[in-house]
Amino acid sequence: KAGGVLADPGFLRVATLDGKDLLVRDDGAFVVPPGDAPVTLRVPVEVPADRETALRAGSSIGFTVRVDGAVVCSGRGRAPAAPDREAALFRIRGAERRLEVELAASPLLERVVFLRLARPDGLPLR
Repeated sequence: KAGGVLADPGFLRVATLDGKDLLVRDDGAFVVPPGDAPVTLRVPVEVPADRETALRAGSSIGFTVRVDGAVVCSGRGRAPAAPDREAALFRIRGAERRLEVELAASPLLERVVFLRLARPDGLPLR
């Protein structure tokens, strides 16, 4: 298990937006209210050692995910949001890391994003 922030299927469950905790739905989705400007979620992740990692994401809106400032995944999004529409492999350094997830502006609709980390074969990180 990676740092206590992963649910059983590997969905990331802890994030902040503007320094405040962001609630996650029971299905593992982060939900951000509509807004005229892009927003950035900060998602803490702790892994015990350097490892190849698969990031799987699905969003209702365009998104970009960065780790240590480097883009590791992006997508245009499609409503309704569903898990695992986009995937990317990257090497994550062991220790506490922070994913930054930028979601595009959406003046009328909630922004919904699913994020999970897994091993490259799709099994949960352990």
